[in-house]
Amino acid sequence: MSATLLDYFTARVTAVGSALTDAKSALASAAADELAKNAAITAAVKAAQQAQQALDAARKALSEIAMPADGAPLLAEMYQALASLRAAQATQVQAEGAARAAQTLRSSAQARVSALVDALAAADAERTRLTPLQAQRGELAGSLRVAPLVDLPATAAAALVAFEAGARSAVAGDFPGNADPTKDFLTAVRARRALVAFELEARASITTAAALAQKTWLESSTRKVDLVPALADAHARALVELTRVSASAPLVAAAIAQLQSLAVRTTGFVSDAERRAMRDIDRVARENALGLLSALTSAQQARSSAYAKYQKALSAALIAHPERTEAQLNAADAALALLGTDLQAENQAVSDAAAALAAPAGEPLRPWFAAVPEPLWQALDALEAALALLKQIRDGATPEQVAARWENAEAALVHALEASDQEASQVWTRSGALALSSQSEADDRTASVSRLRTVERFVLPL
Repeated sequence: MSATLLDYFTARVTAVGSALTDAKSALASAAADELAKNAAITAAVKAAQQAQQALDAARKALSEIAMPADGAPLLAEMYQALASLRAAQATQVQAEGAARAAQTLRSSAQARVSALVDALAAADAERTRLTPLQAQRGELAGSLRVAPLVDLPATAAAALVAFEAGARSAVAGDFPGNADPTKDFLTAVRARRALVAFELEARASITTAAALAQKTWLESSTRKVDLVPALADAHARALVELTRVSASAPLVAAAIAQLQSLAVRTTGFVSDAERRAMRDIDRVARENALGLLSALTSAQQARSSAYAKYQKALSAALIAHPERTEAQLNAADAALALLGTDLQAENQAVSDAAAALAAPAGEPLRPWFAAVPEPLWQALDALEAALALLKQIRDGATPEQVAARWENAEAALVHALEASDQEASQVWTRSGALALSSQSEADDRTASVSRLRTVERFVLPL
């Protein structure tokens, strides 16, 4: 078994190249045999023509005799010419059958050569592409097992302990606050930010569920080739993660520096006049409006969750019954219909919450959000980005796990590709044998009339 994709494609180029050499040799032999068989047909046709001419001459001579008694020798000669013609016709039928078989073999050999030429070109192109990349990927995996990358989770955790609280306090201090989370400005802003990520995750979960269902269905077929797509996708995702983590050291350093700079900041991000502008708007009105925004956020999150549940169930139902429409599936599946009803209810809830926010009661939000200075928004963006990266490094897979995950994904893909190649060779052999058998049967049926006529007129060895 090959250790890497480069090893696999290198070995495949060698194997396919060898098979192509053999296939070209077989094609040359088959082509020569077809030429010989066609030459035999030409000779048989010529012999049959000569036999026919001899028979015609014998018949003519017999027709010209004066007395019947004088025809005995000529009659015997005619019968001998007729026997020769029948023999020549039998030989011609045999030659035609052999030529058709030779043509079938040559066509199969030609198809084999064409398929191997394409396979060799594809394998060689992939080998060429991977030649510089394989070593680079190995170096990336190795770098994740040594400092500084192997220490990134601990480094990120230490930075969060040291600077997160101070950085949060420095940014939050300039935003209007409220003990009630539904009326707190920064809480509402973060909820809106989280909603975007939540919706992306919900839609990603739909794709993941559909891919899992497809993977399960393909694997149930037991065909090796059906295992390759899911493993190729897993390898691609593992490679993306390997690349991301291997390039994360400078990003982590920048995030720590950003977090530290916020934590040790002694001055605010807004002027006194800007701070007053954010607080001069009627507090009760703006916080009531903020409550409406919080309600809309919650409704939208619930709708995203309901949408994901419905789409997952619908995807599974479509896989089980691809001939049915969505309406037919809902009519036949009470659980799916219930999820659809839930989604409609959540859509209505979002519409109601949006309408409430659009009414005069939500109007104070516009000037309130507009009063927040851009430097404060930028500080919040920097804080959230730094925290997201550092927490991802701290809580996600360790660099060593990321490297091992890629190596395991590559090994699994290589194993599947090799098994698929073996299966494809077996399928080709079986399919080729079946095609030859079917073609031979078709040829026999085409020639059956001539063969039967020859058999009944001459003892033809079959």
